Amino acid sequence: MATLSFLMLDRATGARTLLIEYRPLKVTVGDVEHTLALHQSAGYWRVSDPVSGGGICPVNGSYKGVLVSSKGMGVREATARAREAVASLVQRTGGPSEWNARLAAARALYAAA
Repeated sequence: MATLSFLMLDRATGARTLLIEYRPLKVTVGDVEHTLALHQSAGYWRVSDPVSGGGICPVNGSYKGVLVSSKGMGVREATARAREAVASLVQRTGGPSEWNARLAAARALYAAA
């Protein structure tokens, strides 16, 4: 699978400055399909939004029920764990409609930047 790239959002300045290569991660939240970015940052896997440039969540592994680092994970395992991380985040933010609204707001705010 080919990698794509996007400009990462710098929270401190609000500017999109760092070019990040990523693998597309298709997720369906509620009835809306999103293409997010699965990428490595300092060797650790992360999920970000390529449209707004914002980070969404880190990807973690699990060993005997304890969260462990994603450093050293392969693409397949990172993809599976990333889907789990996004699903967990959706539930913590109030469900699919709330999460979709937050993502849409971030995209509207930062997509033009």
